[in-house]
Amino acid sequence: MFEIIRNASIRGKLVLAMVLFDLVITATYTWRGYDTHSSAIRAGIDRRLLSAAQGIAFALPEGLSQVLMDSAGFPDSTYRELSRNLQRFADVNHVTYLYSFEMKNDSVRFLISSNRDSQLLDGSYVRHLASYPDASDSLLACFAHGGEVFESTRDEYGNWRSALVRKSTSDGRTYVLGADIDIQDIQDRVRKSLFQSLAIGLVGFLVILYASLKLADGITTPIRRLEEQTRKIVAEGFDIEGFDTSILRGIWDRFKDESGRLAFAFLAMLQDLSEHIRQLQIETTRRNKVESEMAMAGEIQKNYLPKAPDPRIGDRILLAADSRPARSAGGDLYDHFMVDDRHLVIAVGDVSDKGMPAALFMAISVTLLREGSYRGLAPDAVVRAANASLFRHNDLCQFLTLFFAVLDLETGDAVFVNAGHNPPFIRRKDGGLEKIKDRHGPAVGVMPDMAYKFGSFHLDRDDTLVMYTDGVTEAFDPEGNLYGDARLENFLSGVDGNREPQDLLDAMWKDVALHVDGAEQSDDITTMVLRCTRTGTYT
Repeated sequence: MFEIIRNASIRGKLVLAMVLFDLVITATYTWRGYDTHSSAIRAGIDRRLLSAAQGIAFALPEGLSQVLMDSAGFPDSTYRELSRNLQRFADVNHVTYLYSFEMKNDSVRFLISSNRDSQLLDGSYVRHLASYPDASDSLLACFAHGGEVFESTRDEYGNWRSALVRKSTSDGRTYVLGADIDIQDIQDRVRKSLFQSLAIGLVGFLVILYASLKLADGITTPIRRLEEQTRKIVAEGFDIEGFDTSILRGIWDRFKDESGRLAFAFLAMLQDLSEHIRQLQIETTRRNKVESEMAMAGEIQKNYLPKAPDPRIGDRILLAADSRPARSAGGDLYDHFMVDDRHLVIAVGDVSDKGMPAALFMAISVTLLREGSYRGLAPDAVVRAANASLFRHNDLCQFLTLFFAVLDLETGDAVFVNAGHNPPFIRRKDGGLEKIKDRHGPAVGVMPDMAYKFGSFHLDRDDTLVMYTDGVTEAFDPEGNLYGDARLENFLSGVDGNREPQDLLDAMWKDVALHVDGAEQSDDITTMVLRCTRTGTYT
């Protein structure tokens, strides 16, 4: 599930997030609305019960309670008429029953109770001074302490919500007035409130969902258009000169947020890349040393890396390299080329991020490094010039870690610059392993006007130089454990130093694959192995 979400489109993620937010808001509103309304219903019914109970004293003739207490032989016809009037008062106040109790000799009995006409006709009405043996604790507490008492009770007639209030006669005797309502009536009103809250919540959910979909479309539409334009330029063979940029310019004109700035950066990148391609074509034609042009966008990674060593290397160097992107296009690079009959340029680098933007950044980086080398610049000057150019047009804040060196094939001496990259290893012919630890500055493209330093190393016959990107040491197994620097050093220390570079490279890939154990590749992986077989000044 998480993998599906992670690989979903931006629009899908936005819609999912908004729907989840909508559900939380709707559920919270519905529950709070229902809880508030149902509490208000119960509180209102309690107030109504209390008002009806207190109103009994005003609905009956003044002093009647004292008369009822004193008159064991109260006329039944008069009692029934008073009971009928009390029922009318109950109906007006929307309660089920009204009644009055007295306590005598620790026994509770009715003074009067509301009765319906049907009860009065069939004789099932509650009579004057009828005993009430099922007095609740709340009723007894009301007699004892007074105040306003609310209770919920169950008897043979149903479930009831009651309000009780104690009163006193003029001679100081106490009696209790009460009002009942069927709890089913309360539950019906609460259930109706729940349905209303659910209906309102559903309408609110649909409204917010519609707004969320419109908002997601507004955010992702320019991004989808940028993706379509990127695919289009790849499909058209990276024909920058003939590419219609009106859609990209439309995005820039319409959207002034990150989408608009991304479209502007893409336009600027296309313009700069077009210029670099033109310069590369001029250099290729003039010097006839560059083996291929910059590939079109869909072919950048697989066609831009060198296919084979320069024939001028001869048998002085054996060289093998490979790059495997984590996606269809990656940001790792390696390069090796002769700038004359004696000097070999080697480079391994890692562009931040992955995918098409990293591949484009890689192409520009390789172009700049080659351009500076063919102009005869020293390694530190080549990296410094590339850094200045990349930083100047780096609106996406990408960068390149780089190991860049020029090896003299006659002497075995090399001058190198390490710009924030993983340190290479030299496997000496006697089996010793050395790490080239020097670093001469930050990654390329991060800071302007960087003055990179340089270092040097020496290769004897049968010495092997191993270069790689962090995709090797940061390869994860299914449990999330890294391959790591220590395992790489142990592998290089234990491997047969007389193996051909391609065999050593294949063995390194197999060791990484053994560690990964089928886990998905999380980063681009690039390796280059160079073995010195002969130089001109020593044997």
